Amino acid sequence: MPRELGATKVATGHHAHDFLAYYFKNLAGRHFEWNFKILPRLDGQGLILTRIRPLIFARPEENEELCRSLGLPFSEVCCEYGLCGAAHAEVYEMIYAARRRDPDFDLKLLGGIVDFNLKYGRSTHGKVRRCEICGEPSSGVICAVCKLRLRLGTSPGLKSPKPL
Repeated sequence: MPRELGATKVATGHHAHDFLAYYFKNLAGRHFEWNFKILPRLDGQGLILTRIRPLIFARPEENEELCRSLGLPFSEVCCEYGLCGAAHAEVYEMIYAARRRDPDFDLKLLGGIVDFNLKYGRSTHGKVRRCEICGEPSSGVICAVCKLRLRLGTSPGLKSPKPL
């Protein structure tokens, strides 16, 4: 969709605690290289659009307050589609427990992760192909959005006619 609109970048709505949960889940799953994607800007290449994360250092309660003040809809649950996994709530509990001792622990930790990533590594996109359903870039045969749509029983997108 962003490509059809002429976009060269995509802004995501993930906040600081989303990235911290992602970080710890990747450590536990031994997906260390995935943590190099935790940056305010992840440059695109080839089929992949650049991703910007304007809310990377915003806390969930700050996002909620902003949405309320602007009258924007938002969900109070982690993920309406059940994609967060079992450890998501536990990571959030750990973050809030640490913030009771140091109110800025979460932002200090995330700042350290970003600084580390900028100094020691960059994320690579790996092999990129087109999703067989919608034609958008994907690391697998079917992209994550189409997998979700199939799981929910909604209509996936149409295949793009553009070759790789």
